[in-house]
Amino acid sequence: MEGKPRILIVDDEAAARGLLRRVNSHFGFETIEAKDGEEGWELYIEDKPDLTISDIYMPKMNGLQLLSKIKKDNENAKVILITGYSHFRLLLQNNPQIRPDGFLEKPFDIEDLGQVMKKFLHDMNPEPKSLGE
Repeated sequence: MEGKPRILIVDDEAAARGLLRRVNSHFGFETIEAKDGEEGWELYIEDKPDLTISDIYMPKMNGLQLLSKIKKDNENAKVILITGYSHFRLLLQNNPQIRPDGFLEKPFDIEDLGQVMKKFLHDMNPEPKSLGE
């Protein structure tokens, strides 16, 4: 992969997409956005992003369904799930069929998200500047 890493953000909340877009920009990543799982799947197939970050609760297709479709298409694709509902952490830990590459609970710390993203893309991104710049 050459150039900036491409991150697909899938979340039905515009504010969450905006925050994630800002984090991506801060770390030098290119952003593709979808407002629900169905649109996210279409963009995933079209663009094959380097990393997908998806909310779990969304209309049309939830994040777990999207994760399943992405992993079925490419078991090596990197997917991070985010949610505001802490009980999903237990669901993910106890269900061997649901295997995201990362998981964050809302509200998440921007630096934590950045570190999770860099974990998968460390060799592709430039050194981040401070969020205040």
